[in-house]
Amino acid sequence: DEGCPPVADIASCAAPLSEACVRRAFDLATCLTFNNIDAPAGLRTYKALAGEIDSPEVAGDPESMVAVGVALLEGLGLPRDEAEGLRWLRRAAAAGSAQGAYELGVAYYTG
Repeated sequence: DEGCPPVADIASCAAPLSEACVRRAFDLATCLTFNNIDAPAGLRTYKALAGEIDSPEVAGDPESMVAVGVALLEGLGLPRDEAEGLRWLRRAAAAGSAQGAYELGVAYYTG
């Protein structure tokens, strides 16, 4: 056990999460969102892991940024929002995520 906080408390957690805690929360969010179990809860978890989109620095988990972007582009668990989805994917790519750059390229290519 890594001593991970409950997923609902991640956004307000003052201490940085260990890589193991980030991965566990990410996996749970993936289950909730992409299996349509509780997509809003999954997206809240992704956003908590990714950090605030409007922060000037690129911080947070890049793969969570990708997941938020894809969910917004595809309308998984929330209304489709292409502009916001692209913002999240750009942020992920800027943070060094190869998956984010790929998803952004696919979105631009397919329109």
